[in-house]
Amino acid sequence: MDTNADTPDPSQSDADQLRATIEAELAQQAAVDKFQAERPDLWIHVQRVAQIIDWQEEAEAGCFPPGSVFLHTGLPDQQVFSLKRVLEISLDTCCTVIEIHGDNELEAGTAVIPLEAVTWIGLPAERIPLTFEMRGLTASEPPVRERTARLEVDPGTG
Repeated sequence: MDTNADTPDPSQSDADQLRATIEAELAQQAAVDKFQAERPDLWIHVQRVAQIIDWQEEAEAGCFPPGSVFLHTGLPDQQVFSLKRVLEISLDTCCTVIEIHGDNELEAGTAVIPLEAVTWIGLPAERIPLTFEMRGLTASEPPVRERTARLEVDPGTG
């Protein structure tokens, strides 16, 4: 029995394989839509990791060179990871699985990071240049607030 839904069964006809692929894609999209509706607090974190995956797909060999991309987290014991690549985003466990480069504190390997701990992505300009254009992290204009504060000073207190 094939447990990988992405691998077509050779005994299925082309139409059955197409139907199974479309059904799997629709189920995946329904799960994403449900997660977005039920967990909007985590959705921004999913988008951050998805942006990294988009960049990763354009990187040579699908991996970032050491020192080029840093994932910053809100974890108490380790807050910065030299990112090699994102392996997975799991909406079921609300985690992302990443592969990291070793540094002075950590050995190269795999780390499972809770989505809520993904805070920001560092892309040092003076480190190793990447071979693709960074897109998707543009600063938006902050909302304009019409409220003003009035400070009244008592002339007797100086």
